[in-house]
Amino acid sequence: THHLNGKQALALARTRHGIGNGSDLGRIELQQKLVNALLDQISGTDLLTDPARLYRVADAVTGALTTDTGLDSLSELTGLGQSLRGLTSDGVKTLTMPVVPAPANHNRVVADEPEATELWKSLR
Repeated sequence: THHLNGKQALALARTRHGIGNGSDLGRIELQQKLVNALLDQISGTDLLTDPARLYRVADAVTGALTTDTGLDSLSELTGLGQSLRGLTSDGVKTLTMPVVPAPANHNRVVADEPEATELWKSLR
């Protein structure tokens, strides 16, 4: 078990070479594990149930984060945080698009059909 600070977590999320098979897909799997660990850590605190604490965190985040429209305000980000109360990694299923090596370049991947289409349909 390791405890990471923000810079270490970001470095881990960006790691590709030297972890697993060194591919982007390996990095995605690592990022999924990091998000699950973060969910578990947050769910063990009062961050999402303490409005004052959540507001302070959201205020700090909005100054250092560029988001899609709709999450660019403190109230929207705080609302998102409150909506995640009770969510743990047990309640989250991570998936990776089914892929196969690209015919023209085996260093790249393309969607594995029909499984990829079925995955998209299941998400709608």
